[in-house]
Amino acid sequence: MLSYTGEGFVPAIIEPKPINDISAITFLGAQVAAKYPVVKSWQVAAPNSVDEQKLIIDKGPYVPWRNLALANAYPVVEGYKSATGIGYHANIDDPLQFMNIGITAIATYIGAGGLGAFISRGISQTDSRQLITGALAVSLLAIAADYLLLWAQHRLTPVGIRTSRTPKHRSVVAAASAAASA
Repeated sequence: MLSYTGEGFVPAIIEPKPINDISAITFLGAQVAAKYPVVKSWQVAAPNSVDEQKLIIDKGPYVPWRNLALANAYPVVEGYKSATGIGYHANIDDPLQFMNIGITAIATYIGAGGLGAFISRGISQTDSRQLITGALAVSLLAIAADYLLLWAQHRLTPVGIRTSRTPKHRSVVAAASAAASA
């Protein structure tokens, strides 16, 4: 156990002494069953009795990027010494969570400019167009960097240990970017 002081985190000393006035451990399920006796008669069907055909919503190959949706988004505030940054974080994923994209766009107030300037101006002037422009530009830059690193990983991996599990849409984009840069 650590204690936080003006000197930082320091180990805390806990004196070993017996505690006699602690009640026995009670479980939530036991408390619910005692309060609501009808719960004891509830039963769940065996897994092999579930009709799986009723659970199927759609048939065919599942393409995660076609089902992407905004899961959540929230503002971000961070700082270090005299520099502060504000921005927005968004998580985009598909319902089965095969693909999950987390994007954080931060505008720093150190006068460096860049894509964060769109975000900071959009926030300070309450102009959603500038805010979205900055966030989209940062997002596109991140996606382009992801594909560039995927291509580099593919090129630097020896042929004998490469896996053939690269998603088709990624390999097509990586091949197109490789052909464009060659």
